[in-house]
Amino acid sequence: METDDCVLEGLYHEWIGDAHLITGTETATGYYENPLEYYDNVTEDELLSWAMEEEFDYIMWAVEDFISIKYDEEAELPVFAFEERVKLKIEYMK
Repeated sequence: METDDCVLEGLYHEWIGDAHLITGTETATGYYENPLEYYDNVTEDELLSWAMEEEFDYIMWAVEDFISIKYDEEAELPVFAFEERVKLKIEYMK
């Protein structure tokens, strides 16, 4: 699988997990575990190039705002550390 395809597939699962997180469904954790497999197969430079895409920011901001409101704390998810970001979202699901 091409690197770009791996990143897109990982983002796809992560964003579905985000939708489940925001809607409060318990299935988000499963969706957050899927992208870790994809992100593990690409280099940091390849992930960095995706993190620099402007479209990427909009969903990040929405999820950070949701977490800040729901958990009454300032949420700053790491933009460039894909795996770390997903693991933090899983912690919010617990």
